[in-house]
Amino acid sequence: MRVLFITGNHLRHRFIVSQVCKHCEVTGWIAEVREPMLLTPPAGLSEHMTHLFRHHFALRDQAEKEFFSGRDELPAKLPILSIAREELNSSKVYDFMRQHPADVVISYGCHKLTPDTLMALPVARFLNIHGGLSPWYRGTTTHFWPVYFT
Repeated sequence: MRVLFITGNHLRHRFIVSQVCKHCEVTGWIAEVREPMLLTPPAGLSEHMTHLFRHHFALRDQAEKEFFSGRDELPAKLPILSIAREELNSSKVYDFMRQHPADVVISYGCHKLTPDTLMALPVARFLNIHGGLSPWYRGTTTHFWPVYFT
């Protein structure tokens, strides 16, 4: 089975690509350049919420470094397209997908893919790995809000 990845560029994303490379033919990796691991709290949060926000993302950063660092070796010849968020659903991505066709496209930790992106490989199956409690918490910080509201 040939697999193409569309993910973020954090350690956890690189790790999953590296692990699948051990078991499947990975034809390429589109890595969206994501925000820093330590996010700035949104404006207008209470002092308590600001503290909780910073605490959550500091622990996430620490856990990701402890678990994934050094466990993310990729094949030397793996084609990688590093892109900005604004380029995620662009002709640059469509061209890369067509140059590196796959049976399955796995998206994980990237922003929303448009129907045009999904049609760039019309015969491929798409699998979205979502870290949050979809559909209640959509977007990119999907682990913070469920913890806060429990």
